[in-house]
Amino acid sequence: ALQIAFNLFRGGKAAGFGPCWSPILQGLVPYTETEFTLVPLRQEDGTFKFNENELESTLRNLGNRGFFYFNNPHNPTGKSFTREEVGLINYLCEKHDVVLIPD
Repeated sequence: ALQIAFNLFRGGKAAGFGPCWSPILQGLVPYTETEFTLVPLRQEDGTFKFNENELESTLRNLGNRGFFYFNNPHNPTGKSFTREEVGLINYLCEKHDVVLIPD
């Protein structure tokens, strides 16, 4: 299913949280010729967090042909995003007309 979803945006721009599951970066991204940007998850106080401004800036740069790959719980970090974080990610994708591909 992910291969089909990524292929719908062949040659386009995409982003996702990093570190990212290696089969995505080594398999799907090259296969679909996707320009993939990682939004870093940084460990703070024993948990992984993302910076809202970094995420929004990345989404803004994807344009209306881009997508955001969202893996929850996040592989390989094991982070489970909170309801508030998921809501924020969804809101920012909608705001910048970016398709959200959940996994």
